[in-house]
Amino acid sequence: MDDRIHFVEHKGKKVLVFDFSNADAHQMQLLLEYIRVTVAQHARTENIPHAFLENFHSFSQRDLPTFKTREEALDWLVAS
Repeated sequence: MDDRIHFVEHKGKKVLVFDFSNADAHQMQLLLEYIRVTVAQHARTENIPHAFLENFHSFSQRDLPTFKTREEALDWLVAS
């Protein structure tokens, strides 16, 4: 797994890299669990960097709302 999920340093910052290329469904499940455990071991990021949010929007082709509180996010999720 270390070849698929690892940290690299870029401009003095640590970046966690995920490589899902050519992974089958079973490998994806294992990778996602490994990511969950790895990310949980690190400090919580309260704010998503603007550049990351823009890239995610570009990739997903969806508008992703942001919220100041968890409660606001939950309200949005359950609204129909």
